[in-house]
Parts: sequence; structure tokens; C-alpha cells
Amino acid sequence: MLVGYYEPMFGSLGKLVERQIKKAQAEGQLEGLEGEGQPLPDRSSEAQTDPAVAAGHRIMAQAGVLPEEFSIKKELDAAR
Repeated sequence: MLVGYYEPMFGSLGKLVERQIKKAQAEGQLEGLEGEGQPLPDRSSEAQTDPAVAAGHRIMAQAGVLPEEFSIKKELDAAR
């Protein structure tokens, strides 16, 4: 899981995040969530993207609303 993941990246903020995750786990709040037990989606293409922009794109995609450049990219990938 993510325990131990945030601490080295964010210092004391990471410790707070870790405590909140452990508390939620202990209270069973992380059970039965959508996608539980499945691997995380590959988001390596977002590595060089602003996290806020990447999150916005994911939210739009989940809602079925895609910017035009996404459909153009899909067409280009299919043509290759």
C-alpha cells in the first residue's frame, strides 16, 4: 500500500499523510473502494505534466468529457 510512500517526499507533511492513511485503514475506511485490489493505472505519461492539469484531465476523462486534443491524439495513435 502507500504506507511509507509519502514521508521521504514531503517530510513532516508526509508523516501527517501517513498517519491519516493508517487511521483510515484502522477504521476500515479504505475497504470496498472502487478498484480495490487492482493495480494502479499507468500514469507514466503524466510524469512531466503539472499535477493539477493531469488531475483535471483525469476528472474530465472519468466524466466522459475529453478535450479535442485527446481525440486527435487517439486518431494519430490509431493511424500509426
